[in-house]
Amino acid sequence: MKRKVRNGGWTLIELIIIIVILGIIASVTIPAYMDMTSSAEINGCQASQGTIRSAVAMHYAKNKGVLPDSLTTGMFVNDEIPECSTSGSITYTKTSDSTFTVQCSIPEHNTPAVNP
Repeated sequence: MKRKVRNGGWTLIELIIIIVILGIIASVTIPAYMDMTSSAEINGCQASQGTIRSAVAMHYAKNKGVLPDSLTTGMFVNDEIPECSTSGSITYTKTSDSTFTVQCSIPEHNTPAVNP
């Protein structure tokens, strides 16, 4: 009686096991990836807000305690006003002669304000 020799292919059960393992790996990694991208967007926007606060604080120090009425490109090293990394918009508001706010239109992107 002769036995049939396998040609090195995969059996159906082996393929099903591989697909199940890949599905489990995907179900674990995809949500983690989505959380990381969301966190990166928030961190990018907060970094932009920090850059604006630093530029305003430097302007405040250079101009003997006078805050700018609005942001200008000349206040920043690369002559560009930093923006939110997503679809939000960052606003600078001078609230008094010595206080200001920098906020993003997306509430979860905002950090507590630090004034000079």
